[in-house]
Amino acid sequence: MNWLDFAVIVLYMLVVAAIGFWTMRSIRNREDFFMGGRRYGKAFSLFMMFGTGTSSDMPVSVARESFRNGMSGIWAVLLWLFLNPLYWIIGPWFRRLRLVTIGDFFSERFQCKTLGAAYAIFSIFYFMYYIAIGLTAVGKTVEALTPRAESTYTVEEKRSVELFLRYKELGKAHLEVGRLNEQQEKEYKSLEDKFLRGELRSEYSYISSHAVIQITALVILIYSIMGGLKAAAINDFIQGILIIILSFILIPFGLNAVGWFSGLHQRVPETMFYILGSPQTSDYTVFFIFSIILINLVGIVVQPHMIQVGGGAARDEMSARIGMCYGHYLKRICTIGWALVGVLGYALYAREVSDPDMIWGYVTLQLLPAGLVGLMIVGMLAAIMSSAASFMVSGSALFTMNLYRPLRPGSSDSHLVWVGRLTTAIILVGAVLVSQIFHSVIVLLKYLWTLPVIFGSSFWLSYLWRRVTKKAAWSAVVFSFLVSFLLPLVMTRIEGVATSPRLLSMTEPSAVEVRVEANDIDVAAGLASRTGELITKEHRIPSVPIYFENKIQIHPGDPDSGFRGIGKFRVWVWLYTKLGKDFSRATRSNLDATVFVSDALTPFLVLLIVSLLSIPVSKTALDRFYARIHTPVQKDRAADKREVELSYANPGRFCSSLLFPGTNWEIMKPDLTDILGFLLAVVVALAIVGLVFLTAWIRWP
Repeated sequence: MNWLDFAVIVLYMLVVAAIGFWTMRSIRNREDFFMGGRRYGKAFSLFMMFGTGTSSDMPVSVARESFRNGMSGIWAVLLWLFLNPLYWIIGPWFRRLRLVTIGDFFSERFQCKTLGAAYAIFSIFYFMYYIAIGLTAVGKTVEALTPRAESTYTVEEKRSVELFLRYKELGKAHLEVGRLNEQQEKEYKSLEDKFLRGELRSEYSYISSHAVIQITALVILIYSIMGGLKAAAINDFIQGILIIILSFILIPFGLNAVGWFSGLHQRVPETMFYILGSPQTSDYTVFFIFSIILINLVGIVVQPHMIQVGGGAARDEMSARIGMCYGHYLKRICTIGWALVGVLGYALYAREVSDPDMIWGYVTLQLLPAGLVGLMIVGMLAAIMSSAASFMVSGSALFTMNLYRPLRPGSSDSHLVWVGRLTTAIILVGAVLVSQIFHSVIVLLKYLWTLPVIFGSSFWLSYLWRRVTKKAAWSAVVFSFLVSFLLPLVMTRIEGVATSPRLLSMTEPSAVEVRVEANDIDVAAGLASRTGELITKEHRIPSVPIYFENKIQIHPGDPDSGFRGIGKFRVWVWLYTKLGKDFSRATRSNLDATVFVSDALTPFLVLLIVSLLSIPVSKTALDRFYARIHTPVQKDRAADKREVELSYANPGRFCSSLLFPGTNWEIMKPDLTDILGFLLAVVVALAIVGLVFLTAWIRWP
């Protein structure tokens, strides 16, 4: 990097630290620290939602997946698009709760402080994983931006790079049926095992991603501990502007390098422009996209920061709606730019990048001039810093209000603020440790899709149906924790399970015909008259482990060595196999989709059955709870407090507004604002989908 890039980075770091110290002066009580005083209007709510929801992992993960899968990789993040219209409806939910944390929701709704405490513990781990994703993305991007010259490599490093290039060469040929002989197939399998172990590298850098993670974490710690949610909101505003610019700044440089859109289509297989993905050649099939939409729909409402940035800190209900709904739409538009960068990266540097997580940084280094490289790093830092700060403040609020305060009920506001500050530090340290353990953006992202399901079903059903009981909520939480999170991790670490030949069974290999543009090898083989000509090839669909994410040799290099499974164990696939389901011809994406759909839906069944068999929560407590969440929020705090008191005195005040009065269902009738706002949000969503297809279709100039 140029000295100008370093100057831009240092200047940004100083500005961020100054924001933390400046906002510290305005922190007077716990609501100021945890909720920003509930003073954010439409603009700040919008950018706070956009900034918090757009972490540095997102450009990296979308570019990574589109580098691997083509434009269908956009669904790594764009899947949330189909939830956006719903945000218009649920934005006011979080504001009407008038609570500081979602842990407070569980404590009050079920009259059970231990359930709120359990949610607080879950949220701390959730934030550790979420922040770890962003830190990992920043670390790998900066590492890609500081490559060492080949002359500085050791003998072992040179050998690693050479083997990586050989692995990529064989891998490309491996996908085409009949291209490799038996000896080359064995060599490819051996190199693939080394690659899965992380032994092959495309390059080495001056700055390791681990060092970048630690430095970034330190700066985050300074300003988030000092300024709380207010500092996070200001940085979200700055970061929002930066990320919009930087989401698209790479594209003209990349298109110019490949010969614009027409040149891009000539350089990559046409399958890379399939938005929905081929069931055989892409991880993002229709069923897989549906499964991750479903699992995220269940979990979105209990993402722990939602009550702070999802409307709870807004000045009024309209600010909550606009912030939550259209803050996310800004991100969806940026997603198109991120996906296009991944495809451009494949066209330009497919043979040069070993870790797809690094493609965003590598493209930045190769294409942007001095100064803009530094600005890109600043944008990445801003993304993780703003998101991490909001997450840490939310996590500290949950710990302080749902774990610490019940044990120390007489604590002053200033004491609770300092407890919150200490908790933010603990969360960040935990995130750094998680990032060192997993060190893969997509692996961490898949864990994050699953985690919120533990409490998601309980929130949805208990908000809308007063018959959900405390025992039912606990049953669903324990069930989801065991089946969706704990067992998939633990089973892989049990030697007898991880090395069981039966559990290491693979899907059957197959092949499919695909239309691709001919390369020089195809012309030499007589398959085409010129490069770029569309020809039909037989594309190999490799077999994959049915129950594990991957498998590796126990003793590398030993041809007689056995194997062991690595990654998450697919508990649901194993259960369905026991019931007679055959997965021998399934693709990896369909195996994962089966797990996600089961994780999302089965807890609702547990809730329904146990609720009908157990004693309901007291009617008095439920009347008070639903009276408050049915009371519209007033901009004036004193007026809002009076309205809530009137509802407490008359719990049936809004019964006429219920869709099913006289039943246990607490669903409010949609008003004109709900209907028109929802329909407009649907139109915007469809327009963004159309823009995605247009981007993949365009071939001029």
